[in-house]
Order: sequence, then structure tokens, then C-alpha cells
Amino acid sequence: MAVEVIGVPGESNGYGDSMDAFRNSHRDNSRIILNLAAGRKKNDPPIPYNSAHPDNAWPKMVYHAERGEKTIGTNLAGLSAGAKASTERDNKAALAQSVKDGYRSEPYPKPQIAVLDPAIEKAQLKAKNEALEGMIVSQADDLAKLRASVEKLLAQK
Repeated sequence: MAVEVIGVPGESNGYGDSMDAFRNSHRDNSRIILNLAAGRKKNDPPIPYNSAHPDNAWPKMVYHAERGEKTIGTNLAGLSAGAKASTERDNKAALAQSVKDGYRSEPYPKPQIAVLDPAIEKAQLKAKNEALEGMIVSQADDLAKLRASVEKLLAQK
């Protein structure tokens, strides 16, 4: 016997119910379209994404200090064996050319922007100093524990 909740007394949320129905319909329609496009049955569950799979290694993001970032290559998922080999060769060639043009695989650190307000700068400096002092206290505590354990080991001999 199925149970259907039509409404809770004192609660009317037509907009929320309508949006839930819309989202569910959108999700279901998208799943069906993706399954049919991939050649699967329309009601098959979606295939989980595996980032470790070699087909998902592309595209890659590369970074340049002046030109910024760009993506290199195309995804290999769903390609035939011949097309996959050709596309992977093209991806590797594009990556090699990008490296030759000065791109790299790690992003550059963001440049530090000088703060023009002395009050803000002072507060940031104070926060940084407090963090560094906390690290020093923590390291001193760890060093004291380490010394105690070394002395205990030496005393056992």
C-alpha cells in the first residue's frame, strides 16, 4: 500500500512543490538524454565519473605568468580506438607546444596587493604576527616533548 503526502496542515508551499517537480523532471530528462546519446538504454543509471581513468586525463589546465591560464586537449571518453590514439597524440603535441611557449602545469601564486589603508595594514600585520607567535609556541612545546622523550630513551640505556 502506497502512502502519498498531499499537504501538511497549515503549510501551503505551491512554489516549493512546483520547483521540486521541475528539478526532478529536469534531472530525469537530462539522464535519459545522456543515456541515449551514449547508446545506453534510457532508464540505465548514470555511469559514475572516474577521474583516475586515462580517458578523463584530458583536457588539462596550463598556466602562464603573463597570458594567464588555458585548457589544452580534448577528452578521450567515447572515442573509438583509432580516434582515441590520434586525439591523444594531438593532445600531447599541444601540451608540448604550450610548454615550449612558456606555460606550466602549476598555477602561479597570486601577487600580493599592497593595502593603502594603514589601519587595515596594521591589523593584517598583527594577525600575521599572532599566527607566527602561535607557531613558535607550538614548535617550542613539540621540542620540549621531543627532548623529554630523548632523555627518557637515553636514561633507559
